[in-house]
Amino acid sequence: MKILAIDIGTSTIKSGMVDDQGNILSTCSKEIDIHSPEPGAALHDPNKLFETVMLVSRDVIKKTGSKEIDAMVFSGYLFGLIPLNEREEPIYWMMTWLDKRPSLVIDEIVRIWGSRELYERTGCPPLFIYQLSKIYWLRKYKKEIFEKTKRFLDVKGFIVNRIAGRKIMDISAASGSQLLNIRKLSWDDLSLEIAGINEECLPELVNSDTVMGYISEDFAKKIGLDKPVPLVPGVFDGAAVAIGEGATSEGIGSSHLSTSTMLRVASKVPMVDRSEEMRFQTYYMAEGIWLPGGAVNNAGIVLRWFRDNFGDLERIVAKRTGDEVYELLNREAERAPPGSSGLVFLPYISGERFPGFGNYSSGVLFGLRLEHRRWHIIRALMEGVILNLNIIKEALTDNGLNVKEIRVTGGGAKSKLWLQVLADITGIKVRRFKGEDAALLGSCILAMKALGERKSIIMDEERYLDDPIYPNETNRSLYDKKFQIFKKLIKTLTPIWKEASSA
Repeated sequence: MKILAIDIGTSTIKSGMVDDQGNILSTCSKEIDIHSPEPGAALHDPNKLFETVMLVSRDVIKKTGSKEIDAMVFSGYLFGLIPLNEREEPIYWMMTWLDKRPSLVIDEIVRIWGSRELYERTGCPPLFIYQLSKIYWLRKYKKEIFEKTKRFLDVKGFIVNRIAGRKIMDISAASGSQLLNIRKLSWDDLSLEIAGINEECLPELVNSDTVMGYISEDFAKKIGLDKPVPLVPGVFDGAAVAIGEGATSEGIGSSHLSTSTMLRVASKVPMVDRSEEMRFQTYYMAEGIWLPGGAVNNAGIVLRWFRDNFGDLERIVAKRTGDEVYELLNREAERAPPGSSGLVFLPYISGERFPGFGNYSSGVLFGLRLEHRRWHIIRALMEGVILNLNIIKEALTDNGLNVKEIRVTGGGAKSKLWLQVLADITGIKVRRFKGEDAALLGSCILAMKALGERKSIIMDEERYLDDPIYPNETNRSLYDKKFQIFKKLIKTLTPIWKEASSA
């Protein structure tokens, strides 16, 4: 059995051919550009999206040397939104989760409708990332586009419509839209009222782990297949990662340390933060499993920013030695002691997903002195990412969701230093996923369930996991103090960020 799995990321689209034993036979990936035609915009060209999906599908099939596969399945980033007209043509580009323009409407939504009821209904706090705020923003600032829109789709829904002619959204992705009622698993009345739309403007809701039809003959031919194959809608990328990591049992946390990062833990029921701070979201996976937790915008993107702007030395050395630039940055960070000699970095260089301050926040390096060197700053960047993630861990714990182990995948998981920092700051045992790609594996498991080849998506195989990394108790004590300073800085800076954003 062979499954073609496609993972649509914000910067890269990846394909993989996976067999029924979970072996990834071949992969292919291509980068996709993010366009910013106006301040705050972060858009994908829809035609380029489809073309890239087609190319990575064709290339991996060619690489595998087989024109017969058993199914095609997708995972993809959350929060994407594209409006289609009555002819099903895109009338605006795909708005990604990095698009900050909807932050302009959050205060208005909260002022008119409040935030707690919406959070209780949808599991999503008032943030600019969701499709709800994007639709509201289009209605207010791109009125001509809003009025011509017949249907809104997310990134997977757009591709599925192109290759199978179905306008759908899986429940997993819909749970991250702020448009779905997480108690009823249907479109939410209050959300529709806020957006100014009716259900006909939204796609059909489908289960993630079912066969929803077949790809078209035309698409099958274009990617090198002899005939159409079953199409499984799949889940959002974070849920696919959690399935692949085996983080489907209560108490097992899932993290993907990449451009952004996340911490989610499996739960049998949807949960929301009892605190008025609304510090986490609750998204759906499959089989009645929920993933309360949260993601943060700023993880690998922080090191990429440093590399691109201050990494000339590492790039020169990398060309001479063949080492990766990130590995050289990692070695430099290892020269600094835990705590970075008092430096604290608030990593909000691309805003953040926390209500209250996330819509206005920006990056801050606090505590800089003459004695600090380059390596202190690099380590502080890495620590700041995890201190930020620890806000979510603290919120989960406060609500009785105790994480006993964190499983990590993504490019950042290659850094043993970063994994040790994760263990030390959270106080939780960490295990690296050592398979080739957790999202592709998770999607394959989901597709096999849809095809009747598996009874469940639950998988917990040791062969995919490295030995545990345990917290260093000395470092843990140091980071506990640093975390309190981190939170005080956020509280102090929040009114200043708000004032600066309107200046």
